[in-house]
Amino acid sequence: MGLDAERYLRVEASLLRAAESTPNVGDPTKAREQLGWEPQVGFDALVERMVQADLRSLQGAAAASL
Repeated sequence: MGLDAERYLRVEASLLRAAESTPNVGDPTKAREQLGWEPQVGFDALVERMVQADLRSLQGAAAASL
């Protein structure tokens, strides 16, 4: 939309919530045991996908700021 957030938005520091301290981890054991589920993407491939997605996001953000 081309709006400048700094011009139209104001952050009220007293209303900000503290960052969540819960770690982002998961254990697929229950899904394997109860559903017979197996991952279709290995760990290394998953990390590669995540890095590529982050790079695309950063490139998009850089292009948008031009």
